[in-house]
Amino acid sequence: MSVLAQHRNPQILFSFTFAVAASAVAPAVILTLFWPGTTARGVRWALYGTPVLTAVLMALSPATSGIPTALFPDRDFHVFPLQTPGLITVPVGFALCVLGSRWRPRRGDGPGGDPGHWAAAQRPAAESGNRP
Repeated sequence: MSVLAQHRNPQILFSFTFAVAASAVAPAVILTLFWPGTTARGVRWALYGTPVLTAVLMALSPATSGIPTALFPDRDFHVFPLQTPGLITVPVGFALCVLGSRWRPRRGDGPGGDPGHWAAAQRPAAESGNRP
């Protein structure tokens, strides 16, 4: 994206950076500090999910096209009405972190789909009954 904006208004790059920080990093840090139910899976969901959503919404916003200060001022393909999507992506970041933390994989989601296979792979050889 920065190559496209090389000789243009850098405002969209700053907006994208702050939107990602507010949408992904802030929910992960706040929930890790203040909610004891936060798991690594929830933090990963927030850190991987919200930058993608932010990039899509920024690409479809007026910051990219349709206004004189946009990245492409001569084009008009925006469908998302907000220039910075933080109003949408910050709550989504919190929701992804909470949903990811509460997500419990189904039994049998290990390698090969066999629950016994995953459990046996994690136990030491002495506990699994295989003695030399």
